[in-house]
Amino acid sequence: TMALVSKRTGEKLGQFGHDRLRPGVFAKHMVAVAKWFHDAQLIWEAGGPGGEVTSQLRLIGYRHLYYRKTNEGGLVPETTDQLGWFPLGNKRRVFESFRDALGNEYLERSAKVLLECESYRYAEDGDNIEQAKARKSDDPKASGQNHGDHVTAAVLAWILVKDSRMYVG
Repeated sequence: TMALVSKRTGEKLGQFGHDRLRPGVFAKHMVAVAKWFHDAQLIWEAGGPGGEVTSQLRLIGYRHLYYRKTNEGGLVPETTDQLGWFPLGNKRRVFESFRDALGNEYLERSAKVLLECESYRYAEDGDNIEQAKARKSDDPKASGQNHGDHVTAAVLAWILVKDSRMYVG
């Protein structure tokens, strides 16, 4: 799923998703939509099937891409040379930031996303967050509605909104 959000206002403009498209094909659609929105910056979850998205975006040569940050959510995140977002050790912090921004700095217009948000919970270890109904599968087609793609896309869009505000003087 791809979320379209104004970095300036934090308002959700739309979303696009199709669970029957291979990740590489979906990457082509992402670029087409991003170009239509004045070369918008793209962010995606790079782990698992997202690796295919990364490969396709490199092949296409689209340049307005998100690069992973170290200490994401911290006071001074540093940009790396790795494309895409990885939920390594920072998923809880990023999801909590999204939760806190909802209705204030981020205007979510999708009832589907808001409903899906309700299915997230803290993991038993208390250090992470997970979707309670998520089915474990490497195949995005097998995950269907319970995979959390809509919320993840909104959270990633929020990262771009938040990042754009960090660098405004």
